[in-house]
Amino acid sequence: MTLGSHINKKFQSQSLLTTEQINVYLRLEQAPHKKEELGICNNVLSKISSLLKDLESPYKI
Repeated sequence: MTLGSHINKKFQSQSLLTTEQINVYLRLEQAPHKKEELGICNNVLSKISSLLKDLESPYKI
């Protein structure tokens, strides 16, 4: 429960998600052998970012 709360607080900010995506890209440059794993991480961060945008503006059409 505490870990889940910590993760929610950390990733509720759009700027933090963008920073994490940049970090993933930089890691990809340093470790091309982990391309598949880092690609999955990047996809997850993109989906989270999209979901947060939807939650921040639930009444916009």
